[in-house]
Amino acid sequence: MFITAVIFALKKVKDATPLKQAVADIVAIRKTKLPDPAQTGTAGSFFKNPTVTEKKYLELKEKYPELISFPAGELVKLAAGQLIELTGLK
Repeated sequence: MFITAVIFALKKVKDATPLKQAVADIVAIRKTKLPDPAQTGTAGSFFKNPTVTEKKYLELKEKYPELISFPAGELVKLAAGQLIELTGLK
């Protein structure tokens, strides 16, 4: 037996207040951490979160106990932004 089709019944949400509030909260946080683009120009930046072996992750976790990580199959994904901040390269 194979599933060849799926039908979803979705309801339209009229009030997006929680979403609007989440966006406002994120903007407020970014304003405290980043310079005002109207005052200081920026070309922007994009970082790919690196993956490391479990052994390397444990070594890093020993040195940086607050290290954020996510499972990535047999590897461990690290937060690039946090690595930059922890190493003082911000």
